[in-house]
Amino acid sequence: MSRRVQVLGYYGMANFGDDLFRQVVTENAGKLWPGASVRTFAPMGLHRPYGDLGRIGSATRLATGTLGAAWADTFALCGGSVLQSVSGVQSLRRKLVGRRRFEALGVSVGPFDDPADGQEVLDFLSHFDRVIVRDTASAQRLGGGVTVGGDLAALVGEVPRHNPDTARGLTICPSDASGTSAAEFTGQVLDGLGGRDIPVNVLALNHHHELGDEGLSNEVAGGLREAGLGAVEVHSYRHLGVDGVIRFLAGSGAVWTQRLHGGIVSYLVGTPFVIVGHHAKCRDFASDIGLDPSLVLPTRGGDWSVASKTLEHPFGHWQLDPDEYMAKARSTYLKESV
Repeated sequence: MSRRVQVLGYYGMANFGDDLFRQVVTENAGKLWPGASVRTFAPMGLHRPYGDLGRIGSATRLATGTLGAAWADTFALCGGSVLQSVSGVQSLRRKLVGRRRFEALGVSVGPFDDPADGQEVLDFLSHFDRVIVRDTASAQRLGGGVTVGGDLAALVGEVPRHNPDTARGLTICPSDASGTSAAEFTGQVLDGLGGRDIPVNVLALNHHHELGDEGLSNEVAGGLREAGLGAVEVHSYRHLGVDGVIRFLAGSGAVWTQRLHGGIVSYLVGTPFVIVGHHAKCRDFASDIGLDPSLVLPTRGGDWSVASKTLEHPFGHWQLDPDEYMAKARSTYLKESV
């Protein structure tokens, strides 16, 4: 009987980055787990009641998790910042150590609020058959000696390329998870524009009905219009889909993002970007690719005038070529020759 692999992640919650993980893992399942049967037991995009935050949603996710646990002989944690502690569902899965195989692919590890959490994660990972982390900082938090493969989004394959001759306008990606108000982010964007009146697209990369960015995006767009910008439009992952978002970012003149995968995908397609480092995983990614440090801005404050670099110079502001990043990911995860 072939191996039965349950792929685990923050899927089914309408978040672009996590749905991108699910897509690339599904497309590359034959190389990630040769000869195995692979399932996620989670929907693509947002499906109710699976994505609801109340008791019905929790019960639905528990039911699918139980079904997966009964079916699978291998749990594979794929993508996302999922290992800051061993709690909730992970603590339940830890009880299956020795009766199931475990893997972690493309995960961020830490940072840890409590050193005890870090030790618990380290102990948990010591039972895994395969651990490949997303960034160098995660490997260092584990004491080194762990393979760094890059973000799983780098397995996306053929992508449209940014062409500064045809790209148009600025795309901004607000994140409700950043803790920034619409007024704060609007002010930061205006500071970055420095009086320029160029087309601005506000792109909501999460359309969850409770956790998503659409409400914030509409507020930011309204603030930009009130400030006198003449061409401001709102777009959503809800309508574009995974591939549509990738094309949209590739066709943007520049991207200023609070969402990690707004930055990662912009990098992969070659679009200059600014990223808000409200979470360590954003800063860790920027460090790995050698992004101009001035383009990694804090959630509040910071000199947003530097963001104009991405409008004035339409080429990469990083040291590591995206093709090299993608080639390393394919070599590490898929064992493809570089």
